[in-house]
Amino acid sequence: MFKIELRQEPMNGDFVLTNNNGNEIKFSISPENMDETEKLENFLVDFLLKKNQFPIYLHFYGGLNLLNDLSMNVDYQVVCNFDLLDRQWGIYKTEINTPESLVKVINETYSLATWIDPFIISDSPKVKFSIYKEVNTNIITELDMSNSNLYINVGHDANYLEFITNDERYLSVTSLSSHLPDHVQISKILWSK
Repeated sequence: MFKIELRQEPMNGDFVLTNNNGNEIKFSISPENMDETEKLENFLVDFLLKKNQFPIYLHFYGGLNLLNDLSMNVDYQVVCNFDLLDRQWGIYKTEINTPESLVKVINETYSLATWIDPFIISDSPKVKFSIYKEVNTNIITELDMSNSNLYINVGHDANYLEFITNDERYLSVTSLSSHLPDHVQISKILWSK
């Protein structure tokens, strides 16, 4: 049994929500035992397989030479690019249409989430990125909430997952827990103020 902690968090400045109507919620999911963070990848795949709703879209950030390291059997598109530290970087996007391709793409890319941000899986292809430079280069992620959507962001060092949603199936702890994989148990529920 994989035990997780579930934390309802306030929507903050990490993401810009567009076309929202105020019913959006954010949950963070982390392992009860932080020595088990590697199990989050399996949890994510199992959750999405149980959800069984395709297509799914993956957006992630990386160097433009990253395509050389990724499978050529998956269509990764660069949706925007920019210069940073004398290198070319980009936001990649791929559409996942089958359970088999979901497993393949997550297996191939999940390790990137330990050192990059954003790494977002969504029901919607309408994720936008704005790049701006001040002292540092920053990426602003815009999530379109016009339809019933679920966005899953893999958090810092892949230590947790953030579910940002307005989908009725995930708006409460009770409804979310009924959609978790069978081998997952919520051990603690935390409420942020």
